[in-house]
Amino acid sequence: MRESVGSFMKREPNLLRPSLLAVAMFALCGTALAADGNYLVTPTDDDGRALPGFYPNVELDFGYDDNVRRTEKNTDSSTFAKLKPEVQWVGVFGKHLVRFGYQGDYGKFFDESRENYDDHFVGADATLDLTPKFTVNGGVAYRHEHEDRGSAAGGKGREPNVWEQWSGRIEGLYGRRIATMQIGASYEHHDREY
Repeated sequence: MRESVGSFMKREPNLLRPSLLAVAMFALCGTALAADGNYLVTPTDDDGRALPGFYPNVELDFGYDDNVRRTEKNTDSSTFAKLKPEVQWVGVFGKHLVRFGYQGDYGKFFDESRENYDDHFVGADATLDLTPKFTVNGGVAYRHEHEDRGSAAGGKGREPNVWEQWSGRIEGLYGRRIATMQIGASYEHHDREY
């Protein structure tokens, strides 16, 4: 009987608990974006390793804009609602990382329907540690967005500018991460259409 109690106490650690903690931390952080604005921040443990899991987040905002078109003479106003769903799946396989993500931004202006928008970002990337000194990173992404009126690139016509972009990148790094120097080569391609 002691052996069964001892073997029960030596069970594997509960992996659900760290995942729930990571989801809670991510939800509290809100919509934090990486420096390039393309991905949700990947939650990490105390050692800096990515935590695998599914990370959802949703924001809902309501408000009132007294100058929707951002002009001096035409001050059309409207109440609005904005919905921002985000989801990310992170898979860690040994030293390899795979990530898929979606971000949406939907805006509904109740009195100015021409200002409604639906922006999307869908992306996937991977980091492959092929040897202790050689790593390959790559990713693809699709983005469909609008430019707010009043911004430097925003439209002053009948409707805001809308654009979509496909992008891809690949990078190879040689050298240990803890080394003073790494040698790398990368290529990025962006195709944007208005």
